Amino acid sequence: MNITDILTAFSKGLAEKNYSFIKTKPEENLISEETTELCFYKPSGAVINYVIVINTFKTPSFELRFDLLKKSILSQIKYNAKAVFLCIAVGDERAAEFTLRGGFDPQAEVVNIRWAVDIKNGNFICGKDSPSKFDGIENILKNAKEPQPKTVSGIFRSQSCRSSDFIKTRSVIVTYGLIALNVIMFILLSLDGGSENTQTLLKYGAIYAPYIKQGEYYRLFTYTFLHIGILHIFSNMFGLFIFGSRCERYYGYLKFTAVYLISGLGCSLLSFLFSGESVSAGASGAIFGIMGSSLAYTLINNIKMDGLDAYVYIIISIINIGFGFVYPGVDNWGHIGGFAAGVILGIIIGFADKKKVSKNDKAV
Repeated sequence: MNITDILTAFSKGLAEKNYSFIKTKPEENLISEETTELCFYKPSGAVINYVIVINTFKTPSFELRFDLLKKSILSQIKYNAKAVFLCIAVGDERAAEFTLRGGFDPQAEVVNIRWAVDIKNGNFICGKDSPSKFDGIENILKNAKEPQPKTVSGIFRSQSCRSSDFIKTRSVIVTYGLIALNVIMFILLSLDGGSENTQTLLKYGAIYAPYIKQGEYYRLFTYTFLHIGILHIFSNMFGLFIFGSRCERYYGYLKFTAVYLISGLGCSLLSFLFSGESVSAGASGAIFGIMGSSLAYTLINNIKMDGLDAYVYIIISIINIGFGFVYPGVDNWGHIGGFAAGVILGIIIGFADKKKVSKNDKAV
């Protein structure tokens, strides 16, 4: 087995494990004996796994290069996450010596794992205290069966788009803030006449067409933070937690907030226009907007939002809107308005992010 076979095996194996390629040198695309380094990453919960493979035959100061790559990568992390670096030196005896330096501390904010592949002697070596297994990557070498050299971009482009390419943040802040705000408002309603009291709901900003026609347009926004009864708020906050937290991680704070508020406005406008003079309240329209937006986004980019793809969102949306036509007292016009607004926003954001990811091929 030669250096080209090993580098190709790592590229193909990591692509299959949903790692994304980080281009570190614009001129390097074809995997060959001249390839100096390969870098990959994959978010995993609140941790980002990085794999750096360096050809020590072509990189005399490869330990320094490892450090420079790590510093460059860490400087570009835009959200709070723990980083784990698997540094693999591939070459001769110098690669083996690399594993003798540096320790392994799994509790550190930046965890370093050192491996080496000594081609000359056919040895796979783990660093001092470093684990010998990591994310199944240790099996990649076993599966290297004289692969033909390919371009790195060709290997990764052959894979479908990965969710990790689109993640903006792992810190869910807005979703939890919205849940807290809705719970606080529910407590206020309960202490001031009850959440099912019509006058109390109107006092705090529920939708009521005659009042909106008189100029109380603020109700088009305030209604989404009010809920009628404990079951109403529980079901909505559960839905907001499930769908909102996923959407926020992929959209980021600002775009997710915009989707929530604009979908809520779409809900209130259709409710105002078609639901007569009934009193309406609840975050369900905004949550339908989040589902509609996530549906469009996952469909356009062919990804899953933490396990949920477009087909799941379609099924859930159809079932919930169908219930709205069957059960009385449900403001289904509001649900449809929020869902439609969300779909439009999802299309806009989805194509914008797809364009960014397709152009994100810069050197570190």
